[in-house]
Amino acid sequence: SQKDRIERIAALAEDLAGKVDANPQDTRRAAQLAKADLVSAREALEHALVHDPDSVFVARALVERADDPAGDLVRAQVEVQRRPELAAGWLVLGDALVIAERPDEALGAYVRALELDPKLEGADHAREALRMLGA
Repeated sequence: SQKDRIERIAALAEDLAGKVDANPQDTRRAAQLAKADLVSAREALEHALVHDPDSVFVARALVERADDPAGDLVRAQVEVQRRPELAAGWLVLGDALVIAERPDEALGAYVRALELDPKLEGADHAREALRMLGA
């Protein structure tokens, strides 16, 4: 979990602090600030989604993580469960399913996204995939 990662970083930083004559409490505080920044970023994205629910960019930012790409599919599934009415979430889920090499499920997610919003911006690749398959 995110909390576990922050704790591991804090522990490593404290260990390293002792080796380089730094204050271990300063390193723990830095790790806590990093956690606060992540929470703030998530809250900002949630707020942005309320104001722009059709934003594929925001939906993607809520799901995709460079430090944990393997978890993107699960996060996309969770987002769709939380907000099944948002086309952008279904599009992001479809993309995650393509990456996971689950094309049939990806097409289903693309169909749902375009049912919810036929003019969804950023969904040209989904439209093209469905067109090529005659769906």
